[in-house]
Amino acid sequence: MKRSLFLLFAFLFIAGFPVYTSLAATTIEETEAMIAEADSSDAAILSPKMFGKAKDALNDAKTAISKKKSDEKIQDLLKKAQDFAKKAGETAEIGHKVLKDALPARAKAVAVDASNAAKKQWDVANSEWKDVISDLEDNSIESARKYEKDLIEKFGKAEVEAIKNTVLKNARDAIDAAKKMGAETYAPLTLRTSTDAEKNAESELNQSVYAGDKAKESARIATMEAKHAQKITEVAKRFSGDESGWEKGFLGYEEYLNGFARRLNLDLEWSDGPEGAAKQVLQAIDSVHLASESQLSLKDQQYAFLQQNFQKTRTKLEDDLSKAQLRVAELESRLGIAQRESDELKRHKELEEMTSKLADQFGPKEASTKLVDPKGTILLRLVGLTFASGSSTINASMEKILAKAITGIQELPNPSLVVAGHTDSQGDETRNKKLSSDRASAVASYLQSNLGLPESRITVEGHGSEQPIADNDTREGRMQNRRIDILIKVSPK
Repeated sequence: MKRSLFLLFAFLFIAGFPVYTSLAATTIEETEAMIAEADSSDAAILSPKMFGKAKDALNDAKTAISKKKSDEKIQDLLKKAQDFAKKAGETAEIGHKVLKDALPARAKAVAVDASNAAKKQWDVANSEWKDVISDLEDNSIESARKYEKDLIEKFGKAEVEAIKNTVLKNARDAIDAAKKMGAETYAPLTLRTSTDAEKNAESELNQSVYAGDKAKESARIATMEAKHAQKITEVAKRFSGDESGWEKGFLGYEEYLNGFARRLNLDLEWSDGPEGAAKQVLQAIDSVHLASESQLSLKDQQYAFLQQNFQKTRTKLEDDLSKAQLRVAELESRLGIAQRESDELKRHKELEEMTSKLADQFGPKEASTKLVDPKGTILLRLVGLTFASGSSTINASMEKILAKAITGIQELPNPSLVVAGHTDSQGDETRNKKLSSDRASAVASYLQSNLGLPESRITVEGHGSEQPIADNDTREGRMQNRRIDILIKVSPK
């Protein structure tokens, strides 16, 4: 009896297992078909939450089968997957109606790779898209509908910006590379030609982003001139790195004309500069020309041929000489520009170092510094200097911050100070102006007595609430607006 029951159980198990697997496979195929149908209706973008849940439930069902979980567990997971797929498909169908114009706008932005080529604009549009889709999945149809025009505009901006960035990418990369090499110093005229062409391309794209032939040509010129500027910079830096570099450059130019002279059996004298050498070449050509005329007097055709060729040679030499002279003038101009820019860069670096050293005196809640004028003005904003309400009296805690300010200012060369007081917008403006002026005067007097500066080097200003730096409608904004700013003008070292 027991043997018979065992054999029966074994038979049922062996016979039933393939049936169980076949049923599960059939249900999986049906579920996959439902998910594929939902996907074809754009459920992945119009109902990503439900669509994702459908795929996850299907994958969980497949895992349950591989681990031989119960049929009830598998069927439950597959039912969930089908329910989610159905819901995703229904939401997608509604989305096609609600967002019928926003969908093509998004597709156009995707087609031009806006997520990479115009990341900032894409992120703005896509963030709002996600919010709208979330409303759609929550069945807030009207909420989703009211944002469609905004989505169309934002995806449109992303598409346009992506097209512009794609057309201009090579030009902008070449210009950036030229600037990094130092072209603003060594090849500013050529670099300006490049940047002007890039701006023209951008302007043409702004007028019509789809009619891009003119823009592409301008972008090509911008790229070419930027690479030209890179080459000039490379040569100029090689010359400037050598003590005799510029001399070598001029000697190279002279050798160019010497090559023409050797063809005329002429040894040029350079004591009068390029103009004198050019005259010698032209005189030699004229002499050869006259000699040729006498030799060819009996052969008119041959004479005319030689005359034409000599005239071409002379014209080319004159043209080459003119270009060479322009090149010399350009090199001299660039040398002067490079020197001026080098001096300005050195001055700016000194000022940045002064600003940073001054900032090192303070903690982040005590003061901030900023270079506001490249010619030599530093803003010291005493954010931790807080007066009592309606008061202009300096207390002990404020003296600690002012002591640090004194230490920092003493390190600056020939400082002149403008101490400016500011208030928030609350209260009477006339009273605020007087209060800001009194506070600035108190700080100025404290600084003057401790720095030993003459009165002519310290100026006081009271601006009241006229120059806010934050929103006066918030408590935090008003706190920032109640401040003492010190503008420090420094002379070169």
